[in-house]
Amino acid sequence: MRRRLAPLPLSLFLLMLLIGAAFAAVGVQERSGEVNCPGENVPRGSGGEEVPGPMHPGDVSCGVIRADGSDGGNRTYEQQKAVQWRAADWHLGTGALLVVAGGAGFWRTGRTARRGRWAGGAPRSARVPAGDR
Repeated sequence: MRRRLAPLPLSLFLLMLLIGAAFAAVGVQERSGEVNCPGENVPRGSGGEEVPGPMHPGDVSCGVIRADGSDGGNRTYEQQKAVQWRAADWHLGTGALLVVAGGAGFWRTGRTARRGRWAGGAPRSARVPAGDR
């Protein structure tokens, strides 16, 4: 008789694994070396003119615009780089944790299902051999 794997737990752990991989990919992208200004960047030598795009060492300021549209203040190149690296660290750490937890859960759930604890069967230790019935 073919055993049926538990689809819901396996799916949840697989989803956790995939979300963790996505978080890790975002963290790697944030560590790409390019410092991005989330608002308007004022490059050095621009006469105070704001331009979009990546920041470069020595840029005067980065006008931060929050998600709700409010003003978040200004950051220098070094401050923006530090903020971006902290976000990358968080994404990488969270992604690694989710990948490990999802992988371990996926492995454990599959292993348990193969042993017959799902699909209506009792654990192997509780089964009675065919000759003793």
